[in-house]
Amino acid sequence: MPWTARRRRLGVHGAAVLVVATLLGLPGPGATAASDEPVEPAPAVPVEPPSADGVLQLPVVVAGIGGLGWDDVSPVRTPALWALLADGASAAAVTVHTTGQPACADGGWLSLSAGRAVAGRRFAGSCLGLPAVEAVGEGGRVSSWQRYVVDQLDSTYDARLGTLGPTLARSGSCVTAVGPGAALALAERNGTVTRYRPALSTDAFDCPITIVDLGPTSRLEELDDGQLDADAALAELVEAIPPGTDLLVTSVAAPLGVRLQMGVLVLASDDLPASLLSSPSTRRPGVVRLLDLPSTLVDLLGLPEPAELQGAPLLVTDALGDRASTVESLADITVADQGLRAATNPLLNTTGAAALLLILLALFTGRRWSGTAPRRALRAAFLVLAAVPVAAYLVTLTRWWEFADPRTALWLGIGAIAVVLAAAVLTLPRQPIWRPVLALASITSAVLVLDAVTGARLHWASPLGTSPVLGNRYYGFGNTTYAVFAVHAIVLAGILATRYNAAGRRRAATLTVVAVGLVAVAVDTWPTWGADVGGGLALVPAFGLLALSVSGRRPTASRVVASLVAGVAVVGGVAWLDWLRAPSERSHAGRFVQQVIDGDAWDLLARKLGNAAASFERGTEVWLTVAVLVWATLALARPQRFGPPSLTAAMTQWPLLRSTLAAVLVSAVVGSFVNDWGVRIATVVLTAALPVIAVVCLSAGAQRRRIDRAVPRSPIATTPASNVSATTDAAIAPSRAVPKEASAKT
Repeated sequence: MPWTARRRRLGVHGAAVLVVATLLGLPGPGATAASDEPVEPAPAVPVEPPSADGVLQLPVVVAGIGGLGWDDVSPVRTPALWALLADGASAAAVTVHTTGQPACADGGWLSLSAGRAVAGRRFAGSCLGLPAVEAVGEGGRVSSWQRYVVDQLDSTYDARLGTLGPTLARSGSCVTAVGPGAALALAERNGTVTRYRPALSTDAFDCPITIVDLGPTSRLEELDDGQLDADAALAELVEAIPPGTDLLVTSVAAPLGVRLQMGVLVLASDDLPASLLSSPSTRRPGVVRLLDLPSTLVDLLGLPEPAELQGAPLLVTDALGDRASTVESLADITVADQGLRAATNPLLNTTGAAALLLILLALFTGRRWSGTAPRRALRAAFLVLAAVPVAAYLVTLTRWWEFADPRTALWLGIGAIAVVLAAAVLTLPRQPIWRPVLALASITSAVLVLDAVTGARLHWASPLGTSPVLGNRYYGFGNTTYAVFAVHAIVLAGILATRYNAAGRRRAATLTVVAVGLVAVAVDTWPTWGADVGGGLALVPAFGLLALSVSGRRPTASRVVASLVAGVAVVGGVAWLDWLRAPSERSHAGRFVQQVIDGDAWDLLARKLGNAAASFERGTEVWLTVAVLVWATLALARPQRFGPPSLTAAMTQWPLLRSTLAAVLVSAVVGSFVNDWGVRIATVVLTAALPVIAVVCLSAGAQRRRIDRAVPRSPIATTPASNVSATTDAAIAPSRAVPKEASAKT
């Protein structure tokens, strides 16, 4: 190839790689105004007797504290709470983050009122405190209520304030609010509270359910080592409540001035042994949501749950140990979450940037890397980077958060696991070129599949897993896991199909792709496994187009549309099956079906579409992502013009590589459209796919050089550069002849 053409070609490849390098440097995944007139209490409706299987029994007192975390709990700081644990109380870490930061106390109390996420009033990043409550007869009226109602008009969560109080009143029993926070939780649609007491009194516990505001913890209290004021109020409450009353103490806001963390939830009940609490909303022992409490109270009274509530009743899981170990383990949930959240973006960015740096070196200094040792080092480095995603899940097994320096332990654990996996893969034969990728794809897919069907426990402390502190997702496959799983499942299917194609068994190859696709879609979308609606919408067309290509059929426009429709049909069927389960057991797919039935589905779709569209506002990196996707499409469509020579060689030695990479691109593009992460889905797909592609291309280039060296050359003339690519067929053929053009010239 003339130097001018070679330079132009390297310039195109280098520019494209630089675009991706810049890209992966990025960080990182209808209420209406109510009248002020008082309203009549909702009429009582017939209810079923309370279930004896619930964690609560009547009468019950729910006490809320603002700003209490598990690292605050100790015999000195919270002696009253410590005593409850000593007496056999059950416990959990509660997600108090609803929407926005900081997590203010009024937002927590109002989230109880609406049964869904509500943002409190803030000014300059600080909470404004609770509003005053004006006494009105036996009840009260919340001041500034209309401001809270108006604030929800701009919320994408469609929170309807004043849902919990009227719902509980339908049982025909009274409910008492004690303190301003409790008034926010039990207020009617117009901000009035039927039964309100500003402080504890002799008649505060006359109703079956009493909600008490114990006040907040303050930053000033952290300057000394004395008892917290809220805990002192709890001690007073414990002395005042009648015997035989269940007491549930919960945080309603996270501590201010520190990083967001989980809150405290303790349940003291004579009928319940000391246990870890959970709920179907989280599917994780020891983790519940603040939004689960309204559903728990409604279930306690035997009432049908309103569609506005987005939680699930609390339930009992594992038995508790001693007080100290319980407090430590529940505090560790925050420690692990904060550590992994801090590592997520650096891990993805480092992996992508390192892969791109090595690709740049290989492209622009290819001649200097022609030695055996440099090529082996480069191949080993790419294998380590390709193993990083699965190592990020397996690192949970090391319990890194229990080390003296958790973040260092996390990074060292991921690196060590990735190196061990890469070293194991390096022991395999180098040919065919997809053998090392087959090993990594099999390991990654198997780990994620087994984790999904066993409760996704590896996700609990993985930088690529879910975050209970943020509360966006608690179980199943999140957006990052979908991207990693999609890349490796598609690559696995493409390699397995290649083996059958090489033997002339095209039908078996097609059925293999279909089988792998069915397993991948089932694991990703099934409500008790991956529970990922958007992932299923993208995986079905990706595997469908790969199966079409393997079968020899062209992916026409009609077939592409049919694959997209099939994705909607499959996910819709799974969502319908999920909807058939009990309301408290449904995942978000089943709840969406109910929203469609109720006519409220557009609110959820609008929020997700808005979040996806907002991803285009993240700056230059978004348009760089689009540019990379366009370049990748051109490289697959015209590899000899837009792709590097090693990619052309890899496509010759692995005939289904082009179709496999095209399916990966489909999973990235469709996934970006149907997930609320938007273009960031494509970014993570590229991060997971680049090292894998680099390993294949590097192996193909090495094999091509070995073939070229094995071809006898005439001392008078050499093989024209235009025929170099024709020699790579020896990778799949037992012998090779000298090209006719070269023979003629000789």
